[in-house]
Parts: sequence; C-alpha cells; structure tokens
Amino acid sequence: MTFNTPGIDGTDAFIMLIAAHVWGGIPFNFVILLAGLQSIPRTMHQAAAMDGASPWRRVFDVQLPLIMPQLFLTLVLEFTESVTSAFALVDTMTKGGPGGATTLLVYKIYVDGFNGYDLSGAATQTALLMIFVIFLTGAQFAFLGRRINYER
Repeated sequence: MTFNTPGIDGTDAFIMLIAAHVWGGIPFNFVILLAGLQSIPRTMHQAAAMDGASPWRRVFDVQLPLIMPQLFLTLVLEFTESVTSAFALVDTMTKGGPGGATTLLVYKIYVDGFNGYDLSGAATQTALLMIFVIFLTGAQFAFLGRRINYER
C-alpha cells in the first residue's frame, strides 16, 4: 500500500538521508581537521601576515596545503563510511523511501538477500559494490594523493 502525501516525494526523503549522514559525521571530521589546524606552527601564520597576505590568502596558501593530509583522510573515510552506514539510515528512516526513491544499493542487497531470498544475486551485488568502492578509493588516492605533501 502506497500513500501519496502532497509535497513529499523521493527528493525530500533523499535530502533528509543526506542531512542525517552529514550531521552524524560532523564530530569526527571536526576533531580530525581541528587537530590538523592546531598542528600548524603559529610562525607560519605570522610570516604570511608579515608578508602582507590577507586572511583569505593565509587560508588558501598556508592552512589548506598544510592540512591536506587530514582533508584527504576525512574524504576517504567519509566515502567508505557513506557506503557502509547508508544501510542503517535507509532502514531506520525510510525503508527504501517513497516509491523506492531511497533504495540504495546497500539496502537493495539486504532486501534481495533476506526478504527475497535471492542469496546469489545479493552476493553478486555485494561483490560489485566492493569492486566499485575499491575502484573509487583507488581513484581518490591516484588523483588526490599526488597533491599531498607530508613534510612541513
């Protein structure tokens, strides 16, 4: 049985899932990035200020390059966590959403495997999801890993 609520569609449900995921990840990312910002020597900021750099120039020319390892770490961890924790959010909040709009691959694997008893199909989807995650994580390392300098 499907209920059609005026003004609510799959887009609204998907936005709420994204908002819940972002809200849940803020504390961890904040701690990682704050540790990176606190590890920047104060003399770097002072030298940039003495050279006449504006506050925004100091952010882009001093702070961002120096916290790039922390940004890269949070990007990779958030990507992998978004794939793994998506099941809990979808199952708790929408059960696949209005009209299947929020049925992500992780939730589809669960529905196919445990509700539809299609274990071979669910296993195949799991293998494809694993290959997809490994490929995208490797792409992140290949493209963003070159820009990271671990020396100060």
